[in-house]
Amino acid sequence: MSERIQFTAQALSLKPCVANGHDRRPRNGSGLWECRLTTLTPLAIQALFRNLREQEKPFIPGSSLRGMMRNMVEVLGAGCARFYERPHDKSVTVCTREAACISCRLFGFVEGESGWSGKVRIEDSLPQSVAWERYDFPSQRPAQASGSGWIIFPFTRPRLAPGQVRCVPGKTSFLFRIVYTNLDPEEYSVLKFAVTLRRDTVQLCHTLGYGKSLGFGACVVGILNDSSPAIGPEINPYLAQPAFQALATHRRMP
Repeated sequence: MSERIQFTAQALSLKPCVANGHDRRPRNGSGLWECRLTTLTPLAIQALFRNLREQEKPFIPGSSLRGMMRNMVEVLGAGCARFYERPHDKSVTVCTREAACISCRLFGFVEGESGWSGKVRIEDSLPQSVAWERYDFPSQRPAQASGSGWIIFPFTRPRLAPGQVRCVPGKTSFLFRIVYTNLDPEEYSVLKFAVTLRRDTVQLCHTLGYGKSLGFGACVVGILNDSSPAIGPEINPYLAQPAFQALATHRRMP
């Protein structure tokens, strides 16, 4: 099952990609997070898992983790992707190195002959021994929610019969690292929230991989032995948006 939440009205925070350069690494804006992703429901990274030999240990590709976190930055309203969902909207802003949104500054972009590699590197997780679970997924994707806005997948418990699609069981943990460089306070707060989905009493979950509309791929991410600065007040305007309140309704931890 999928849901639609409206695009946020939060204005884009546009800044040059090279505002601080990459030759400096201010302590508060640069660092490394050792992270743990824990599955809440079975997880299928179908393109990878189906090609593993039976005894091979699965891992989560950094590209999958990156996509999950970038999507959350976009849903928060800190990225330009929502404008591309409205092809006739005159407010479309194409990010450049001179004026890019937070999502593009963090994760990079290519526009014509211009590009930016981003300020965040997310590594593949370490392989993990698992006892595979297999489920019978439908041959066709369930219909998506109609209307405009972001498509999100609420946290639900999946109910599928045994089958052939390999899944990592719930309550499985994977360790991975995130390296970030030269983030300003707003970039830092948006990124850290998009990774952990935790702020005061708010605690939400991510969805990842294959079968999200069926309840698969719910997971949480935590930073181990975290000594980095706390999420700052720069995140507050994003969390005050009606779009975030709708997201929280569907992704709040039970």
